[in-house]
Amino acid sequence: MTIGKNESFFNGLEIKIYSEIDGISDKYAYKIMVDYDDEENGLTIAGKFKDLMNDPQISDMQALVIGSWEEAFDMSPDDLFTSIIENSDKLQNLKALFIGEMTFEECEMSWINQGNYTEILNSFKGLEVLRVRGANGLKLGSVNHRSLKTLIIESGGLDSEVIMDLIKSNLPSLKHLELWLGVEDYGFNGDLKTLKPLFDNPFPNITYLGIKNSEIVDNVASYLANHAILEKIDTLDLSLGTMTDVGGEALLSGSKVNSLKKLDLHHHFMSAGMMKKLTGLSIDVDITNKNEDEDDWRYVYVSE
Repeated sequence: MTIGKNESFFNGLEIKIYSEIDGISDKYAYKIMVDYDDEENGLTIAGKFKDLMNDPQISDMQALVIGSWEEAFDMSPDDLFTSIIENSDKLQNLKALFIGEMTFEECEMSWINQGNYTEILNSFKGLEVLRVRGANGLKLGSVNHRSLKTLIIESGGLDSEVIMDLIKSNLPSLKHLELWLGVEDYGFNGDLKTLKPLFDNPFPNITYLGIKNSEIVDNVASYLANHAILEKIDTLDLSLGTMTDVGGEALLSGSKVNSLKKLDLHHHFMSAGMMKKLTGLSIDVDITNKNEDEDDWRYVYVSE
């Protein structure tokens, strides 16, 4: 499976491609991107970002979406990151940032080159939402950010160093944490041991925990089924992975699962019998998108 459709909304706002003619309003999340025709005409993401920064209403923009840039599979966005940081004074009201909003036709998720977000987070103290797609070259650093409420990292294979940086970070306002772990073939090099410190010492205000798109989801489910973190959060999202009856049975047998408001397991490999048992829980359970394994081969939603 792949990401085949561009997002229509971000942080509650409709996404609109920025144009100098229409200008900026606080009613939209503005997107800049470079498509094939743009590249043929010599346009660059740097040039489009410069045009955006020159808009007289730039300070009204609350949400920014960065789509495809030229040769995202081969070129890092370091220069773009530098420009974003240098223009932080103009982006004083920016609350939400999404970098890498691409479909597979623009660039496969596991091919997207990312960069170091340390200085971006240091420069935008009022940022509340950060969403990142792709993990090649992704770095967080040990983040100390008091305003960030939502962190989403979508990947086909997440390097364990990103998880370890997150564990060392101070994010007192974080409520929504969503990590797409992916698979070993595309860069995931961690295991349950890597994740345990994240579960055992959670961020103080977290209400949503998503460990998604994972090939080790059965192990994660088995560990979390009796974990105290389930009494803290409202939603446990283990969707888009390779969950089997092993993980389902662990959750059913766990003592903490009924403390949740929602358990999201959609895109899974559980049997019809296990699905029926899970619907008997006293909480909202999403078990849609059942898949059939092929000779014991199971796949996450996005890897390549």
